[in-house]
Amino acid sequence: DSYFTLAEKNCDSLTPVDIVETTIAICDGGSATIVPIGTANIYSSWSTGEIADSIEVTSPGTYTVTIIDSRGCENEDFVDVVNALSPDPSFSISPSAGRCDGEVMTFDYSNPSASGQTYFWNFDDPNASSNSDTAVVVNPSYTYVYPGSFNPTLTVTNANGCTATSSEPLTIS
Repeated sequence: DSYFTLAEKNCDSLTPVDIVETTIAICDGGSATIVPIGTANIYSSWSTGEIADSIEVTSPGTYTVTIIDSRGCENEDFVDVVNALSPDPSFSISPSAGRCDGEVMTFDYSNPSASGQTYFWNFDDPNASSNSDTAVVVNPSYTYVYPGSFNPTLTVTNANGCTATSSEPLTIS
């Protein structure tokens, strides 16, 4: 008679897997790459059906990664992917009429109450010295020294990292 012992897999020291973020925001029409920590050289199976160390997603939802190590032990983690709205970069310029060279123009961002936003204004003034025709405040003022047609722009980035830009044509007499 032969006797043999069936060894059980020992999953006491389970290989860890960690998706650092619990929520990832995707900006309008964007994508996100989900990269868990601890999946190198281990079989990684995703809830999307993909077998990969990381995945790129374009739709909101909950994404789960399951790792299986060489002993057949499994561990998993998940992340929620949500849609994030881009900021509205609309602005106005005053005065609205009779704009003359040497006159101070005031640029008013129409949605300054949103928290966590950053602003970058480019006043499109070719007569300005290097970078002197930009600002990073909410509602700046700027003086065009020479007459001409300009296209000032505002780029707003919100707390989710979503960015939007708008411009307004401006004629200085």
